Amino acid sequence: MGIQSRRGQAAIRQGVGYLVAGMLGLSELSFSAQAHTDLTVVNWGGDAARAQMLALVRPFEQTTGKSVNMDHYSGDLQAIRDQVDAANVKWDVLDLEYSDLIRLCTEGYLEPIDHSYLSVGADGTAPQQDFMADALPQCGVGSIVWATVYAYRQSAFPITQPRTIADFFDVQRFPGKRGLRQDPRGALEWALMADGVPTAEVYQTLDTPAGLDRAFAVLDNIRDQIVWWSGGAEPSRNGGLYSTGPGGLPMPPLWACLWHVFRAGGQFVN
Repeated sequence: MGIQSRRGQAAIRQGVGYLVAGMLGLSELSFSAQAHTDLTVVNWGGDAARAQMLALVRPFEQTTGKSVNMDHYSGDLQAIRDQVDAANVKWDVLDLEYSDLIRLCTEGYLEPIDHSYLSVGADGTAPQQDFMADALPQCGVGSIVWATVYAYRQSAFPITQPRTIADFFDVQRFPGKRGLRQDPRGALEWALMADGVPTAEVYQTLDTPAGLDRAFAVLDNIRDQIVWWSGGAEPSRNGGLYSTGPGGLPMPPLWACLWHVFRAGGQFVN
């Protein structure tokens, strides 16, 4: 994906090549810096980092001869601001959630992306028509469509298994700890849907004080059972989610998580 980088400037801003609203990393990976690195890509870690490394980074290195180092972070926006404010930027390409990208771009911490660098699609379609709506914001380039899922340990519920989002919040029928990301995004939407708000009305409801109170009231009902996580690999370390080892999946996802690259077959870096 096209990226602009102006290192050496006092008020340097870095381009965002990957725009992702939430990638659930599911196993911790460590990528050591190479002796010479042309580009540092920052991801959430886990299996998502491995997937990007194999599908995007390695082919880019082979095609361009450039050296790429992959680092990971927990989504801490202040870490990005601190690098820019100190004129000591170490990251080049960031994997960001959409709302975070808009915020940092508005604050002036990200480089605007020249989308004319993007190649046409496999069928010749121009990027502006080839990408999904809103996938080419000023400071980013969309890379995936994602879904948030929850999973449960099969051995804990051998007879009746959770099947709805309301079941996630029902600690009477399905007792046990609940792992939630330490971020309101996702949790508030789940809480409202569990409380009967139609999906089409979730954000309209959240846009009101009463809607926020309603969502937090649902979360309050299970607050003693919540285990908060922040790092991308924590769910797998704590529960074996998506384990591919012997015995299959001890914690299968309730809904399938579909990953789709916006630009299938196109050039990601120009």
